[in-house]
Amino acid sequence: MEKLDKTIDVKKYLENGNLTEPFLDIKFLKQELEKISKHRKEQNLDGDVELCLMDFVHQNLKFCENKDFVDSNQFSRTAQEIFESKLATGCTDYAYVFACLARQLGIPTTILQTSQKEWTNKLINNIGNSNMHYGHTFCECFLNGKWVLVDPTNRQIDWQYEKYASFKISLEWKVGDSRTFLPYFRGLDLGTKTSLKDFLVKESELVKKEFFEIYDTNMVKQRYEQIKSPEELKNFMNEIFSYGWLDVENNEHLETMKELKNYKAMSIGEIFDYKIESCLEGAKFAQFWFNKHNIDTKIYFSRMTKKNNETGVKSYPDMHFLVLFEWDKEKWGRFEQVNPVEQGVYYFDNFDEAFEHILAKHKKQEDFYREQFKDEKNSTFSLGLFEFKELEDNITFDKLHKIADAKENLYNNNITDEKKNEQRILY
Repeated sequence: MEKLDKTIDVKKYLENGNLTEPFLDIKFLKQELEKISKHRKEQNLDGDVELCLMDFVHQNLKFCENKDFVDSNQFSRTAQEIFESKLATGCTDYAYVFACLARQLGIPTTILQTSQKEWTNKLINNIGNSNMHYGHTFCECFLNGKWVLVDPTNRQIDWQYEKYASFKISLEWKVGDSRTFLPYFRGLDLGTKTSLKDFLVKESELVKKEFFEIYDTNMVKQRYEQIKSPEELKNFMNEIFSYGWLDVENNEHLETMKELKNYKAMSIGEIFDYKIESCLEGAKFAQFWFNKHNIDTKIYFSRMTKKNNETGVKSYPDMHFLVLFEWDKEKWGRFEQVNPVEQGVYYFDNFDEAFEHILAKHKKQEDFYREQFKDEKNSTFSLGLFEFKELEDNITFDKLHKIADAKENLYNNNITDEKKNEQRILY
C-alpha cells in the first residue's frame, strides 16, 4: 500500500469513486452545515466543517440493529443508497457517506481499510479464532495543509496523524476494546459492490499479503535473533506486541483488566505466537532476551492489596512487573515496556541507584493510595515490592498473589517498623 506523505497526489482524492458519487445538492449541504456550526458554537464547541459534517452524517444515519439486514447489505451499497436508507450496517457505511460529502465540499478524502493487529496475527499464524473479522474503516482528510485521520463512525479526528502515518505500520487508535489497527487498503472506495462473505475472503488475502513478513511467527523469531540492544528490544516489542493476556482456558483478553482473576501467565512460545503481553509477559520476554545475552536481571512485582475488613475479600487495584538489568560492570538499568507513562530504557551508575529509582516510584504510588483510601473505615491496604527469581509458565492469578502474600508475611515477621519505613520494600 502506498505511503501517505507529501508526495501523494492530493487532488486524486477529490475524485468520485464508483460507490461514492455525489448525491446531495451542495447548496443544501452547506446550509445544513451552517446550522450545525451555529448550534455547536452556542454550546462552546468547535464549528469546523469536518466536525459539523460528522454531526450531519450521524443526524441522518443510524446503526442498524437488525443482523439480517446488516449481513445482506454490508459492503453492497453506494453512499447514496446508504444515506437514503437512513441505516448504516457498520463503519464502512459511515465512512462512505462522510467521504462522499467531504469531497463535495472540496476536502480530499480517502477510504482507509484496516485490520485489527491481534486478528491479523491470528489470521497469518492460524491460531485462535481467525474466522471472525476484526477491522475498522477510517477516512484520511487533507485539512489545513496536512493529512489527518478521521473516524466518522466514532466522530474522532487525530490531528497528529501525519507525523507517523508515513513510516509506522500501525495506527494507535482506540476503537471499542481495540487500539491498534493495520492499514491494508487506501482508495476512493472499495470500487465495486460485494457481499459480506466475498469481502471477508478478499480482505483476508490482502491482509496476508501486506503483513505476512511482519507477523509470521517464524519471521518474527528471525527478527528477534537480530536484536542487539535493550533499545532495539523495546522497539521490537512495541511494534509486535499488543496489551492483552490469556485466561486459564486460553481465551484472549485485549485492552482490559476485567476478569483478571482468571489470568494465567504465558510461556515464551505462547508470547511469540499470540503477540500479546501484560506486564508479566513483558518482563518475562525481556528477561528471556537478557539471559540469552548473559546479562543479569532482577524482576520485581509491585502491588497494592485492598482488604474489606468485614468480609475478608481482597482486591488488587494496582500491580506491575518491572525489570532491572546489569548493563556494564555493576552498572544497572531499568527496562520498561508495558507502562505507557514510564516506557523506556533507563541507565544508572550502580544497582543502588537503579533500585532507589524504582523505590521512589513505589513511594509515590504508596502516598497516592494512602490518600485515596484514608476515609474507608472498613478497609485496610498494603503495598509491597517483591523480587521474583523466576516467572514460571502458566502461573495463575491466585498463585501469584499467594506467593506475594507469603513473602509479605515473612517480611512482616522478621523486620521492625522502623526498617520497613526506611526501606519501603517487601521481599
